[in-house]
Amino acid sequence: RDPGPRRTLLPPPPPRCDWLDALPDAVVAFDSDDRVTVWNAAAERLYGLPAGDAVGLSVLLFVPHDRQLAFARAVEAVRRDGAW
Repeated sequence: RDPGPRRTLLPPPPPRCDWLDALPDAVVAFDSDDRVTVWNAAAERLYGLPAGDAVGLSVLLFVPHDRQLAFARAVEAVRRDGAW
């Protein structure tokens, strides 16, 4: 029997951390595929987007166009060297 087309589902977002949401600064984390995995309450206020909508999106959507090259270089350095 043909199961039909394969679908890739994103894993559920990690549980919200009260201490992370208490921070005054936006915290956004992303995975090796550049998908948002963590989005705290300050990020919700800054971008006007609830965590449930942001998690799974490309982090590049939130990097200003004129900073994308610098961002890409920093990410590459972190992935290669562990720091930038």
